[in-house]
Amino acid sequence: MEVFRKGQGKIARVSAIAFMCLIGILLAGWSVTLIPEESTLKDRLFGLDFVGISVSWEHIISAAVFCICVLAGLLLANTPKVAIFLIDTETEVKKVSWSTYKELMGSTGVVIVASFFVALFVGIADLVISKLIHLLIR
Repeated sequence: MEVFRKGQGKIARVSAIAFMCLIGILLAGWSVTLIPEESTLKDRLFGLDFVGISVSWEHIISAAVFCICVLAGLLLANTPKVAIFLIDTETEVKKVSWSTYKELMGSTGVVIVASFFVALFVGIADLVISKLIHLLIR
């Protein structure tokens, strides 16, 4: 199978495949919980006792789910529509002008100070309104 537009959108494609690997890990762990405790699938299939490893159907199912997700990611990243989307996404991200460290720290400081003043205002307004309501109820 030939790679669609080889060399383009490499970072986006690798990120998409890595994301599918992460989904595969999560689904593989979740798939084990679907097998009931009393199931015969819990029985050991074979063991490698000299290493201390024993393989069960749970392990095989988890590995199969993971491999399916990885293969799906590889095939999906090479599908023309998805590949074009990933290539275009990477191109647009390269056009973004990212903030410098100094700008980022300045903006973070402004947000923290503004959040403090908003919280202070809301707290005082809540206190005043609750006192007024308390006086009206008496």
